[in-house]
Amino acid sequence: MREFYIGLDLGGTYFRAIACDKNGQNLSEIRKVPLVRTAQVQLEVENNLIALINRVCTVQQKEHKELAGIGVAMAAMFDRSTGKISSWPNNNKWNGFPILQYLEEYYNVPIAIEDDANAAALGEQLKGSAKGVDDFIYVTISTGIGSGIVINNNLLTGKHGWAGELGHIKVSDEKVACTCGANGCLQAMASGPAIINRFKETKTFKEYGMKQNMELKEIELLANHGVKDAVDVFQRAGSYIGNTLANLIILLDVPFIVLGGGVIKVGALILDPIRKAMQDSLKGKREAQIVLSSLNDENGVIGALSLIDKYVNGMNTINLF
Repeated sequence: MREFYIGLDLGGTYFRAIACDKNGQNLSEIRKVPLVRTAQVQLEVENNLIALINRVCTVQQKEHKELAGIGVAMAAMFDRSTGKISSWPNNNKWNGFPILQYLEEYYNVPIAIEDDANAAALGEQLKGSAKGVDDFIYVTISTGIGSGIVINNNLLTGKHGWAGELGHIKVSDEKVACTCGANGCLQAMASGPAIINRFKETKTFKEYGMKQNMELKEIELLANHGVKDAVDVFQRAGSYIGNTLANLIILLDVPFIVLGGGVIKVGALILDPIRKAMQDSLKGKREAQIVLSSLNDENGVIGALSLIDKYVNGMNTINLF
């Protein structure tokens, strides 16, 4: 009987799953389902996570395949020694849930878990914009800001697994609160919500009585029509991001940056100031290329699939695709 792996990406609003045979054969389509909230974490796990895995297994088992492992990418911090979720800001009901042990006992197969940004970096390396690149940084700029760092073809996770928390590097002395509790973090200054909050402080927003629950795409539309305050908030955020990337390039000697996340989709409004700030900071001392993610929201689930293949087979270099 042939074996297959499942890759999972557990986000705050959607769960994704993908499957493939050993060595990356017969890659399935990505299944995406909305997270249905319940009052109890156990019920939420069963109704969402287990139900999704079982649906994928049913399809694969009809082809006489046997589950050999599950890789999980999570938008949460977890204890790498126990596999227990430490903190999931978008779904704190899962805090303390022993997800590794639960899945191991439920399916009796190897389970590998990784931070979503780290998994996304693996996905970009295997099938995306960093395919064939041994040294690069994947940066996601969305509701939050995070990164996955690959050095010499190895994912850099750090002693506690917290490496790459790019959004919580202090970049400003302004008293702008971050979700981590500190002030002036990159995430507090340049994420999607940060850009929206900054625009709400502008003269344009106040004079025209705009709605409090406005979205980033509305600011993008104003900026594209030449509204200076809207252009300025993107330039400001891009400058913070570009300067931070320059510091990483100098620190780690990494020549390749992949950018992803919802904020990057506004295009030149944010990309131009990112590139300018990075180049101004580097002043020709280092050369680095910035490219956009080719996988977008699918890089995490593909990275989770490669993660379990690497975990089961003990490979340093993964060539699933």
